[in-house]
Parts: sequence; C-alpha cells; structure tokens
Amino acid sequence: DKTAIAETLLHKALTLYADHRGYLGLGMIYQQTGRQQESIQILNRGLDHFTDSMDLKICQGVNYMNQGRFQKALQFFKDHKDQAQVRAYIEQCRTGINTRMRD
Repeated sequence: DKTAIAETLLHKALTLYADHRGYLGLGMIYQQTGRQQESIQILNRGLDHFTDSMDLKICQGVNYMNQGRFQKALQFFKDHKDQAQVRAYIEQCRTGINTRMRD
C-alpha cells in the first residue's frame, strides 16, 4: 500500500538527513491513520530541528485539537495567528474551550 511505502521511505530518509518535509510527511501519515501519539512524537522531533516551521506547528496543533486539548493546541498556533488558516484553527480551539467550560 502506498501509505506504508511512503512511511518506510520517510523513516529511511530521516535517518540520513533531518528534513522538514520528512517530519511533516510522517506526522501527517500518523495523523491520518489515527496514530496521534506517534504523530506528536515525530513532529516534536521535527520541531527540535525546525523550531519556526509553521507547517510543523500547525500539524502539531491539529493533533492536540483532535485529542480535545485545545489549550495545548493554541500554543502551536500563536506564532502564526496572522495567517487565515491558523485563525480558523484558533477559533475552533476557542469554541472547544468555551464548550468545555459550559459542560
């Protein structure tokens, strides 16, 4: 299957060279296959190398949103709040936080 092949190749590539797209690709594969913890771990490794990466931060924030951890997700969005895509995620987090406060 294509996803398994991509995962294997990305792992192999990251053993040779720390590449922003490799971390992002693996993070997204894990995210799409419901492996949030693995996604969080690989994206954290990527963020260790590429601390300012908007793409890695957005993907990580989405992981936390998927877990209902909206306050944690906001931490990954704050540096890029001027971006339209990020503003939408911030609004979703605020809605999630407000909903939890009412429950």
